[in-house]
Amino acid sequence: MLARPLPCRKKIMAHFRTEEEMFPLVAQWHESGQTQKAFCIQHSIPVSIFAYWLRRYRDQQDSTEDKQSNFVPVRCDPVRMDVSSPAALEVALPSGAVLRFAQVVPVGYLKSLL
Repeated sequence: MLARPLPCRKKIMAHFRTEEEMFPLVAQWHESGQTQKAFCIQHSIPVSIFAYWLRRYRDQQDSTEDKQSNFVPVRCDPVRMDVSSPAALEVALPSGAVLRFAQVVPVGYLKSLL
């Protein structure tokens, strides 16, 4: 009977990382300016494991941003629209700034500006 080699302990432990451990590392990577590969080598993390946690981190950030959206429903009344304005869409911000668009833009694009 042939004996199987024991798996590397580092490899086994890599699979049992927690969100509490990895999310701060992902945030640290974002601020580091390093490539994923360089960051992973520096922190002894397999790139595939880091990529998994990066996806989970981004998914959580996306769902958190969706829940915290500051958008409110807007009703457009064509009768009250200012016909002298060439803008197809205007957004008045609480700061007093006004964003004017020559055509209607997707909500995702508008959200990225704010």
